[in-house]
Amino acid sequence: MLGKSKWPLSIWDFETLRRGGYHYIDKTELVWQLANTLDMAFLSRPRRFGKSMLTTTLKCYFEGKQELFEGLRLAELEAQKGEGAWQKHPVLRFDMSESGHSSLQDLEELLNDQLRYWENTYGVCFEGGAQSRLRQLIQHLACSRGTGVVILIDEYDNPLTHTIEPHKAELHAQYKEVLRGFYSVLKGEMDKLRFVLLTGITQFQHLSLFSGLNNLFDISLTDEYNAICGVTHEELHSTFGEEIEALAKRHGVGRGEMDARLKELYDGFRFSPGGEEIYNPFSIIRALGTGRLKNYWFNSGLPYVVQTLMPGYWYDFRKLDRGVSAGEEELIRFYPDNSNPVPILFQTGYLTVKGYDPIMDTFELGFPNEEVKYDFWKGLIPLVLGVAKDTQSIFHVRDFVGAINGGDIDGFLAQLKALVASIPYSSLDVKNRPPKEERYQVAIYLIFQLAGRYVRAEVHSAKGRSDIEVITPDAIYIFETKVHSEEHPNTAEGAIAQILGMEYAAPYLASEKRVVAIGLVYDGEETVDMGWKELKA
Repeated sequence: MLGKSKWPLSIWDFETLRRGGYHYIDKTELVWQLANTLDMAFLSRPRRFGKSMLTTTLKCYFEGKQELFEGLRLAELEAQKGEGAWQKHPVLRFDMSESGHSSLQDLEELLNDQLRYWENTYGVCFEGGAQSRLRQLIQHLACSRGTGVVILIDEYDNPLTHTIEPHKAELHAQYKEVLRGFYSVLKGEMDKLRFVLLTGITQFQHLSLFSGLNNLFDISLTDEYNAICGVTHEELHSTFGEEIEALAKRHGVGRGEMDARLKELYDGFRFSPGGEEIYNPFSIIRALGTGRLKNYWFNSGLPYVVQTLMPGYWYDFRKLDRGVSAGEEELIRFYPDNSNPVPILFQTGYLTVKGYDPIMDTFELGFPNEEVKYDFWKGLIPLVLGVAKDTQSIFHVRDFVGAINGGDIDGFLAQLKALVASIPYSSLDVKNRPPKEERYQVAIYLIFQLAGRYVRAEVHSAKGRSDIEVITPDAIYIFETKVHSEEHPNTAEGAIAQILGMEYAAPYLASEKRVVAIGLVYDGEETVDMGWKELKA
């Protein structure tokens, strides 16, 4: 471990962190601002981004645990209140992720267990279902304590994102009904509540939350709260300057080079039009704490909602390297029948805000950093391609990479043919099934991304546009793909002739790299003809 203080590598609770003497980046000014300017708020953030730390910090603040905030910005702001400082409120915090979510009983037990914990904490016991007990508990606490109750619901949507598969439709509907009743208590008891915060990944409709709670303010895409979770550049370097210096020495590089590497790997998240870029706290803390620059987000596992939904999508993922756009309404809502994966990729952290067009009211989106991009291509795309659990396909990928590295064109074309043939297009819904040529081009592009090669799609030249270009340290491969049919017969030779005739290779002929034209012809099910011609040795 680097540094003298302990690193909170598995700590998500504010009180545990502060009492245990762990490193802490002071986010409490925004916490204080949130608690003292809003009555009800909703925050959407990806996994591993500090939502639980936020809710437990608020819990400690409203419980009046002044000693935990000593030396932090919140203590200074609270002191300015004078006699009104550190008012204590009864707090009810619910963590909706603490369940397997495989049956209606799981959800009922989750709610009852957490209600029982709070009833024991406050020395009461109520009868009835979860909805009734929550109402009675709020009423009792408000009356007996003479002050408003604070409600914190972490991962409010977790039961729903874990039951979105078609075969769980009945359970999903049951969960919605239970949660609709449970959350509706907040609307009925608003006059007894001091503050409410819900966190999650997305906004589910038909829960009587986002339409029923008129005062619920969504802070997810606001500039003001862009950095309430995550680590800003200034916070990182003012808090961990010495640790970054030690990390640079450990890796034998200068401070500037290490700063650039950390930024390239873990920075780049932005959740509002004018917000600054922020680091993923999960990854940057682990990098500093272990001294190793790894893909920590990837190793923590794919979000369940992504694992479930992405295999059903077919999308031209080549667009993501160029950037895509979406409206605010698309980004904040969850529509399970949507054939466009961009909203769920934003909500789960694979895409982030890169720009904003105020005239069109649209957000420009892209990958935040190299770690997330790696996670996307290495962890997510195999699900889309249908090769994530296919051992034979994994072997094909390994052989494919080996052939590319060795400059064995015939070898990697043979492996490419086998990989393309393994992709289960027939399992796609008709509404998601693209034209034959497009899905062939996209499949080749994704396979090269999976193999870790630099790929460009639809590269414009003076005379036209090449389908795919792959750049390795030693060579440049220019692909032209064709679909063969009786009405439109095509050959690999004809595809190569198009590369030559349209002069797609012209920009590269002066380079020192090997330049190769490759023609691939596809009949909708498999590669039927392929060939290549070396344009520059």
